[in-house]
Amino acid sequence: VLTIIILALLTGNVSYKQITSFCKAEEEKLIEMLSITSKTLPSYSTIRRVMLGINIIDIQSILTSIINNYYSQKSQEDWIAIDGKSLKNTLTDYEEKSQSMLNVVSWFSQETKLII
Repeated sequence: VLTIIILALLTGNVSYKQITSFCKAEEEKLIEMLSITSKTLPSYSTIRRVMLGINIIDIQSILTSIINNYYSQKSQEDWIAIDGKSLKNTLTDYEEKSQSMLNVVSWFSQETKLII
């Protein structure tokens, strides 16, 4: 379920309804790609329940631990490239001077090849 949610989010589908629509539109591809034996994808309720159960602090802690285990800190300088993107269909307040949208920012270490 998490893999499907992540794929939906990466394609700009950020609400429960949009994620469910993504599942319906890409059903055959997702079932084949993820080798889903039940041949059915999660429902709106399942997606919502999973997303409500995610503790972002726990995920951040796990990710930090993984990064620390696989990428030791270097004493020498490293060049870090930073890039940001606004996700499609997340813009609100179109007419306002200050607009709200969902952004994704990535950091890339040229030395370790790590992307955060």
